Amino acid sequence: EIINQLESEFEKSVDKQKSNHFIRSHLSILLDYKTENEYDLNKKIAESYITEAEAREEPLVKSSFYNDAVKKYKDMQNHYPDKKQEIEKRIKELILKIKDINSKITYKTIQTEIEITKEQIEEYLNHLKSRKKDLLMAFLEDNSLFPKYDQTIKMTEDLKKQKQHPLQFMVPIAVYSGEDPIMKMTDDIDIFNYMVRRNILLGLKIGEIMCKITFESLKKEPDIDVIKTMETLISQDEIKNIKSTLSTGFNYVFGEKKDFVAGLHILTPYIEEVIRMIIKKSGKVEVVLEQHKNKFFRNIELGGLLSDKNVEELIGLDFQKSLKVMFVDNDQSNIRNELLHGGLSSDRINESLTLFVSYILLKLIKILKETNVTNNVKL
Repeated sequence: EIINQLESEFEKSVDKQKSNHFIRSHLSILLDYKTENEYDLNKKIAESYITEAEAREEPLVKSSFYNDAVKKYKDMQNHYPDKKQEIEKRIKELILKIKDINSKITYKTIQTEIEITKEQIEEYLNHLKSRKKDLLMAFLEDNSLFPKYDQTIKMTEDLKKQKQHPLQFMVPIAVYSGEDPIMKMTDDIDIFNYMVRRNILLGLKIGEIMCKITFESLKKEPDIDVIKTMETLISQDEIKNIKSTLSTGFNYVFGEKKDFVAGLHILTPYIEEVIRMIIKKSGKVEVVLEQHKNKFFRNIELGGLLSDKNVEELIGLDFQKSLKVMFVDNDQSNIRNELLHGGLSSDRINESLTLFVSYILLKLIKILKETNVTNNVKL
């Protein structure tokens, strides 16, 4: 009776933001009491998302609710094998609707101008020169291009408290890869953490620009030979098996015959490999494996390594968090996975990005060189 009344009120309402939330809540309660057919109640929950989608006007919102319905039906597939054909048919119908709606979604490009002055560049170069060592090595030692994690959290908390844009911390976030939805965040903590990662990514974009300008400035310095210093750095014994490949990749980026597409494709996979080498050289393989039960070292993916406290101790918290946001978080730039799975569009591959990835890899190679050998384990 309650469900019928709520459905009637939903149909009569002219509120554009009307919600079927209460209907779903009551249906879930009925499921607990098992007073009605379980499949029919679950189907009503799935269909309530569809009813809500059809009542909305914004294509993005419609798509999100249709995706919730697909998710519910897919969950039902595992529990009702006798209804498999009926559920599959409904899922196919919904996927066609989603594809049609997604083709109508329009995205706004939001651009922010970032001005880096000549004075700021000179100040930064003077800071590197004050280290009294090879300028490239001083640049690789510096952590200024990576946002400070604790400061980013505080900044995000301050933005939330200001309440100038309260909806960005309240409204569910649907994350898309191209036209395809990949995740939806509704929980307050998940939304806040997403905002923290987004602010880290914005900081990294500034770091990327600063990296390109710095490399351009280093080339003008009379006593600097970037290629020579780089070759010395990659000549360490730990990476002798991949030195030739790294040298080819870096030459596409820093040499006379530039090819940023080739350089990025060659160098990006070695971010993960060099992190593994750092862990091995430090003797922390077994310690890392304790945090990843039932896995061999090679089975721990880059995302797992960039979430591990032991890796944080080896490469630094700010650097680790930045790499995770940049390379593997699928709600952010996700460069490594997009590149390796063919999802990185050509217009995203440019000199600026390739230089920044090369800088990160060189920075990791420098950390590897300076890591003390402790109970080295070969796996």
